[in-house]
Amino acid sequence: MAKSNRSGSILLKSNISDQQPYLIVYAVNYMMDTLYPNTSIVALRLLEKNLEEVIVKNKPINILQKENEYVVDYAFHKGKIVIATNYGSMGNKNKLYLTTIDGQVLHTINIDTEPVELFKSCLDSLYLITPRCFYSLTADSTIQLNKKYSSTYLESFKQCQAHINNTLFYKFYNRNFFTSNIYAYNQDSAKFKKLTRVSDSTLVRASLEELALANFYLSMGDYKTAFKYASTRLLCDKSTLKKVNVPVFDQNDTLIIFDFLTNHILCYNQNGNLIKQTALNFEYKNILRTSVIKDRVTNTYYLDTYDDGIWHYLQKIDLSNGTLKEQKIKLEHPYPDDIELYNDNIYFLWYDYTQRDMRQVYVQKT
Repeated sequence: MAKSNRSGSILLKSNISDQQPYLIVYAVNYMMDTLYPNTSIVALRLLEKNLEEVIVKNKPINILQKENEYVVDYAFHKGKIVIATNYGSMGNKNKLYLTTIDGQVLHTINIDTEPVELFKSCLDSLYLITPRCFYSLTADSTIQLNKKYSSTYLESFKQCQAHINNTLFYKFYNRNFFTSNIYAYNQDSAKFKKLTRVSDSTLVRASLEELALANFYLSMGDYKTAFKYASTRLLCDKSTLKKVNVPVFDQNDTLIIFDFLTNHILCYNQNGNLIKQTALNFEYKNILRTSVIKDRVTNTYYLDTYDDGIWHYLQKIDLSNGTLKEQKIKLEHPYPDDIELYNDNIYFLWYDYTQRDMRQVYVQKT
């Protein structure tokens, strides 16, 4: 073997051809060539190689890093994260953490009630929901429980889905009649305006007939048959109810509704006028395992699917034409809960099934 100098010249012995009928010449990033006797110059061609696209996966990182803490829920608030926990199987040690986006703990308080959920209202106010009541929260540099509300008001709080300037948008969902009515409420005029109604009248009739049959057999004492009709009704209702209970988002001065019943994206302005309607040009296998998630920092939307019931995949939705981007992002932990996106990073709750009392918040870089 001989190596060239910086100018590409190689000095060989005069009798080299007696020992070897030809020589192989190669260089990094160039195609190999053959040097035969009585030749002194060889030109190497640049190697052309097409590399396949590779997505480098980042291992999810545990945000809180607190041993034995079971995270009940988390919420993004004013560029920070509020995390509600209890102390695993020990119980009675409930806490609220205020952390940075990267998980640095800024403040912690103990609470004497069991946390059930962290709820963010349409006006971006934060609430802690407990079994018997709920509290408003302040979470700036510190975290603090404030006003206490009766649980009877919670449903009305949740009906407000979004707000744009002085207009609030409400979704009134009726499970019994398979309808969702979307209204705009102008705070200046104190008037409601109906935007759209999502309903399936055909299934309403079929569902009510099955309910009547279940009640009939129940009144006759045939509990087995009554249970069969009631169970079948609930199973058949679930898919349509998921489509009727449409996801609603606000983006700048536009209200966006994903209508999976008619397979359209509906866009309204703050006055409640329909300004755009785009067909959903993608397929999904099971609506019960399909949802839409918004990244509120980048204003991008993702379709979340987990058709096998284990692994979640995210794909960006193009609002302009209702299609999905080709790249699929797989969450690196199975069975995640409460998936959120924040500034192109994926957050979710997950626990190792060997340690069921240690559910934590994880972030996976996209």
